[in-house]
Amino acid sequence: MEIVQIDKQSAALAKQMEQWEPGSDKWNEGYAKLQQLRETAISLATANLELAESIRKTRWEPFERIQRIIKETVSDFEHLNSLISDAEIFDTGDQTEIMEAGYAKLALYSAEI
Repeated sequence: MEIVQIDKQSAALAKQMEQWEPGSDKWNEGYAKLQQLRETAISLATANLELAESIRKTRWEPFERIQRIIKETVSDFEHLNSLISDAEIFDTGDQTEIMEAGYAKLALYSAEI
């Protein structure tokens, strides 16, 4: 049952109840039915909101997972970079030749970018 249908039924029942004597058996039954329709409408609206939230989470989950992976990867690169000291980058003799550790550090920097 749709919320629109429930609203129409509620409005029709409320209009019909105007003709009945308040407190009568018929009016009390109508009132109970009206309350039941309102509760149904509320639970349908709640279910719709929960479904919309679930759809939103499902749509964003891959993006959030990729963001998490990127963050972890960058963190790993930063850690590896911290293990290579600046003293290991150049040849200790003439300081002009880049050593393997230096190339590794450059590669890690480029991967971070």
